Amino acid sequence: MVIEKSKLIKIITLIFLILFFYSNFLSKADDIKDFEIEGMGIGDSLLNFFNEKQIIDNNPGYKYHSDEFYATVFYDEKFYKTYESLEIHLKKNDKKYMIYAIDGLIFYDDINKCYSKQKEITKEIGSIFKNIDMVDVGTRKLSGDKSGKSTSKTFYWEFGFGNFIAVECYDWSKEILKKNGWHDNLRISIISKELNDWLKMN
Repeated sequence: MVIEKSKLIKIITLIFLILFFYSNFLSKADDIKDFEIEGMGIGDSLLNFFNEKQIIDNNPGYKYHSDEFYATVFYDEKFYKTYESLEIHLKKNDKKYMIYAIDGLIFYDDINKCYSKQKEITKEIGSIFKNIDMVDVGTRKLSGDKSGKSTSKTFYWEFGFGNFIAVECYDWSKEILKKNGWHDNLRISIISKELNDWLKMN
């Protein structure tokens, strides 16, 4: 069968457009992998930053519904440029220690300073990912305080394949702060879909 030259050009053009939009979609979906916290990103090995003993010793022992994933927390490491603490989620028995989520925390004595910084960061992230809409969750009560006095204010961006970035301010009640020795904090999170789906079950 002989295809006319004009039809052939149309077919080639159509194939090109399909490939272009498909590759563009994939690049957008993977953009979250280019977003890092203290040089760490989703899919990186935590062994590039800490040894196995450090990772195991810094497990805070959070109680989850299952032990499929666990957290490890590092405070005030010398290579930190922005954050005071990193909370990283890993999968049980993964000897590569691949990162499934990273939370970078900055502590505040004045929650208004947290809100101010949150506003600054959300604007910056929005300028980077212009094609992804920011979702304003608003202010919600924190489950860690049965009195209902503690709240979180959250904004997030959802990427392809269900990965997302969140920027939150945690405003704990005075009672909780005193009882646990905690601080109000700004929390910037990069979370993979797999971990997020698992966390929703808690």
